[in-house]
Amino acid sequence: MKDFFQTTLAQAPDYFDETISLIEKGFKYPTHHSFLTDFYPLLGPLNHHNCHLLIDNKKVIGHIAVKERTLHYKGIETPVALIGGIVIDERYQQQGNFTPFFKNILERYKDDNSLFLLWSDLKSLYNRFEFYEAGGVIQTGTKKLLNENLSSDWKQTTFKSLSPEDFNQIKDLYANQNNLTLKRSESDWDQIKEITSSNLYIKKSDVINSYFIKGKGNDLTNIIHEFITSHDPIDQYELFSDYQLWLPEKYNKVFNKKDIFYSSFMKIANPILLSNFLRELTNDQLSINSFMKNEINISYLNNSFDFKVDEFLTGIFGPTPIKEFEQIIPGIYIGGVDSI
Repeated sequence: MKDFFQTTLAQAPDYFDETISLIEKGFKYPTHHSFLTDFYPLLGPLNHHNCHLLIDNKKVIGHIAVKERTLHYKGIETPVALIGGIVIDERYQQQGNFTPFFKNILERYKDDNSLFLLWSDLKSLYNRFEFYEAGGVIQTGTKKLLNENLSSDWKQTTFKSLSPEDFNQIKDLYANQNNLTLKRSESDWDQIKEITSSNLYIKKSDVINSYFIKGKGNDLTNIIHEFITSHDPIDQYELFSDYQLWLPEKYNKVFNKKDIFYSSFMKIANPILLSNFLRELTNDQLSINSFMKNEINISYLNNSFDFKVDEFLTGIFGPTPIKEFEQIIPGIYIGGVDSI
């Protein structure tokens, strides 16, 4: 890579419009959609210090953003770094500019996070950086859900339109779900309000007992994601099973779908943090002994095992996790408004 200048949107806010333009061009984003709206938590002002720019002659030629979050399950937590908005100007591609830029960003965040996660269809590219597809999601059906398909007890609304009381009920439902997922702070919820390209549906009696989110602008078009209910979930999900409903892989035992999507590309960042998390999550049954690039040694019930890193990540998080691990580690599921 040439001696380009690196900065952030927080340090150079005048580059914001140019950065958004570069991202939307690189992702071939339709003009009737907005990347900023669809991925507001990543590109919004509160995260500009994590939006890294590559500058050549006062022109933005590259962007990589990181959103630091917390992966948690029933009070057990670990910090993770989500990566998105990855783009290099087409005139600077195939010149060795991406690799040092990307590696520099990974180096900045690796010590403080147990895992990196990103979403892409460029498998061969990210495998080179030890990112591997892991986590499982099923889609129960293929039909598009229209409002006229819904029973009258479902109401379409927006996060911004919710009363404070209703919003707190949504937050409680999310916080009490039985999945390994991303923790949401008040700030995270405030930023989700800005994703106005997603459609929120609620079911309410005295209180909101179920909700789901459909679509996210140009991302997840017509997909029903983050469906959470206080009722029997299988009963509720079955009512929507003909539609494009995304659920954690664990429900494959009920719906028996042949196709399982990967949750994301994952890369081990800090193995010590990850080991501590796995040890706490499994009541000291599972931990990491050593980790070197593509090889990992673990302890499970005081026995030592060697794995390739990709085998380990899928063995832990799925799809089709190792049976012994599936019994002690909850399934991972990251909602569409959190994926970047």
